[in-house]
Amino acid sequence: MNIRHLKKAIIASAALLTTSLSAPALADFTIHYKADGSGGWQGPAASEPVPTSYQDAVDNDFYYIFDSFYLAKDGGGWVGDRVELVADAGIITIPANCRLQLGGYIWQEGDDPKTVNIAVTHSRVGKPVPNGFEPNDDICNELNGDGTPVIDLFFNNNQPSGAPYAGAWTASATAADVNTGTFTDFFNNVQVEAMNFECASGPGDGGAIEVTYNENPVGQRVEFDFNAAINPSSFLSCSVDGTLYSVWEKEVLDEPDHTPGTPNPSSLSRGVVDHISNP
Repeated sequence: MNIRHLKKAIIASAALLTTSLSAPALADFTIHYKADGSGGWQGPAASEPVPTSYQDAVDNDFYYIFDSFYLAKDGGGWVGDRVELVADAGIITIPANCRLQLGGYIWQEGDDPKTVNIAVTHSRVGKPVPNGFEPNDDICNELNGDGTPVIDLFFNNNQPSGAPYAGAWTASATAADVNTGTFTDFFNNVQVEAMNFECASGPGDGGAIEVTYNENPVGQRVEFDFNAAINPSSFLSCSVDGTLYSVWEKEVLDEPDHTPGTPNPSSLSRGVVDHISNP
């Protein structure tokens, strides 16, 4: 083999080796879900690369809804429970057991390292619970004198400044987190009001709450488990205890305090999330 051919072979081999080593690190996260168009959880699983920016997630409707109740597949009936929201002012404690729904967008940032991210932009507190379960406490749907909800979730404080998802509750996970399938992290930029009093007192008028992400075995829906307080707190200490499951939802979450610049989503979530994989 002459020198020219030898150089070409070395270069080609090096390029092939580099590609094979770098491909897994640069591959997009993949989300596996049961698509709405196939009839919700009963339909076949779909999989797509996660969008590589928040704006792409919004533009392509990578929007998912999580609910404290879900309709089990194969005629298994309703499963779930109310979420306990507690506001404690020391001399008085206000408990609220409510059906809770959160909706938000999922996307990837970076290549190596990379993270998968969720921005919660919409909510609903107090949707009627299914028959056969304890109803929402009255306070879940009560209004203050100014017409605002007594229990109100906020996504409009414009933090982090300059981010396209400013105002949203945000959380992220590393590739190592995703590989485990179950991990604990924090939703940041969280603000909740109870009777017009804010729960969090952190920078940007927000706080953080610990949450556990659990994919469960393949074939079972993803869930978020809460059992923590929002910190740093104001004079009002607020905690959340309950589980939210990925669902197929027909009604738009139209809580008005949505993230600036984010359109109201379609009336359906993209589907029921089974798991997120890291190729």
